Amino acid sequence: MSRALSLWLDAARAGAAVVVLLSHFAYAWASGGGLAWIRDWNLGSDAVVLFFVLSGLVIAHTTAVKDHTPGGFALAVLVAAHFLGMSRLLKRRLTALERLAPLIRWISGRTFSIYLFHMPLLKLGACVPGYDPANPLHAVTLLCSTIAGCLVLAEFTERRLPHWRSMIASAGNRVAQTAARIWPTAV
Repeated sequence: MSRALSLWLDAARAGAAVVVLLSHFAYAWASGGGLAWIRDWNLGSDAVVLFFVLSGLVIAHTTAVKDHTPGGFALAVLVAAHFLGMSRLLKRRLTALERLAPLIRWISGRTFSIYLFHMPLLKLGACVPGYDPANPLHAVTLLCSTIAGCLVLAEFTERRLPHWRSMIASAGNRVAQTAARIWPTAV
């Protein structure tokens, strides 16, 4: 995958995650309804579709690069076929996008946490006693604290994947060893 395509996909995925967050923030219980036009245009649902399609492309690319079986190749071709026209668009130099590359990469490295955690954090913040969605200060505070919470959670989830994988593998090994001691003939 070319650097330009990778950067464009990261930017689109990050943008989609932010649109989903804003779409949920546009509910009257969160922002007082002042951003209802986001929900009226159905931008959140479209961004969800884009987010999952782009995630599928990344999975297909990874499968094509790492899984050299006929099934892996077929999956990669099927998903990547949707993006054949993208290479034509990216032949031009993407200078504006390239200047924003560090920010785009930073945000895209946290998109799954933004996507997964924003709604529970919005709901939790909206339940704080005294929260008034019609008060712009309250709404902005809710939005900023939700974004901050998502970024903190990303540090413990997405940014620490090798650590979590080793912890899970270690726990699995301990369970298997304990099971082997308790039931030596079953294992």
